[in-house]
Amino acid sequence: MLVIINDITFHTQNSSEIAHAYQLVPGADRDAVYLYDRLYASFALAYLHDRRGSDYVIRMKTDGGSTLVKDFVQSADKECIVTSRLRTGRGYNKLKELGLRPGRNSPFRVRLVRVELEDGTVEVLLTSLTDRRRYPHGVFKWLYGKRWGVETAIFTLKSFLQLTLISAYTQPGVEQDLWASFAFYNQQSVLVAASEEKVRQATAHREYAYRINRNVTAGMLQRFLYHIYLDGPATWRRKMLVLLELMPRYTEPYRPDRNRARERKIMRMNNRHIHDRRRQQRS
Repeated sequence: MLVIINDITFHTQNSSEIAHAYQLVPGADRDAVYLYDRLYASFALAYLHDRRGSDYVIRMKTDGGSTLVKDFVQSADKECIVTSRLRTGRGYNKLKELGLRPGRNSPFRVRLVRVELEDGTVEVLLTSLTDRRRYPHGVFKWLYGKRWGVETAIFTLKSFLQLTLISAYTQPGVEQDLWASFAFYNQQSVLVAASEEKVRQATAHREYAYRINRNVTAGMLQRFLYHIYLDGPATWRRKMLVLLELMPRYTEPYRPDRNRARERKIMRMNNRHIHDRRRQQRS
């Protein structure tokens, strides 16, 4: 799945990701469906999308939180459509704090969808897609699965492109390094997408599906950056043709259905990032 980064919002560890998501919803595209994982489970987020007129699918927490979600999990229903209201609470207060002017007790329709995984785990999706004929129950597991492309994009940025290894200490310098990594990721993603069909044809006879090796091709792409950004159009096109010829040569097997058990780790605030101890001692 091709994932392209088209917008970035930076924030400190002292602010939450969902608070920034709240602020982005008023400008959401009405022709898109926004997919959120459990970190963003919030009826306040659903309310903002409803007010904006944009669609969403949010994976809700089933081990606590909303009574509505817990009652739905305990029922035998595959789905239900209910009218929810934005009541006073943490989400409502946060919207007020951000100046988003929430309407107290404002009603909005939501659809709860039960999704059962292969291991028997029950997940609940909260969505604005209430038209059952146009969006049948069976489509939501596939639709939410499209969010996996975001997870692999984050993994590529952190592991292969080493997003946290920066060459500056000042804020403008750090942001320059980050934006350079995002631009590089997009360049590589476009080339990977353009090479997928050739890889599919070349490996159709093999046992596993194959994909472009992001790690190897990242190193290869670095040698072409000068020509991509600084040379004229004619040279740029020639280099792109060379890259498109080289990319399908570096592949790796892809086995997405291994169902490996997920190991949950406690992420402590002081261990989330790598700090330069020498700089800390000097300061």
